[in-house]
Amino acid sequence: MSIGPPRAADSYLNIPAVISAAEVTDAQAIHPGYGFLSENADFAERVEQSGFIFIGPRAETIRLMGDKISAIRTMKKAGVPCVPGSDGPVGDNEKEVLKLQLATHASAGMAADHDRFNLGHVAFMKVRMIDKKLFATNQT
Repeated sequence: MSIGPPRAADSYLNIPAVISAAEVTDAQAIHPGYGFLSENADFAERVEQSGFIFIGPRAETIRLMGDKISAIRTMKKAGVPCVPGSDGPVGDNEKEVLKLQLATHASAGMAADHDRFNLGHVAFMKVRMIDKKLFATNQT
């Protein structure tokens, strides 16, 4: 069954189209696959609100683990060893950014800079720009 044109935004990412396809085919459950809507808590909720079983983590879990800061805090609280780094948002603290050295961790993803000449203020500004563009957040 087609859920839309080839462009992902018009098909695989179109929540109403996916749910409509499940309704038309008398599905009992929806598996989001990998990528696309698999990490979308709103999708998981909409699937369940529409009367289907969502095959995947609960929406609360997706939200908790989707935010890297809350995920790290949750894992540490559960006693899971974590890679040393920032214990929260770095914000505008350039010294904290330098502590992280070559890898800079954003709250919604990961970016790395292997050029040693970009460390310091230039790297800090680059990370902030990437964070805003890729992750739609002002939090690094």
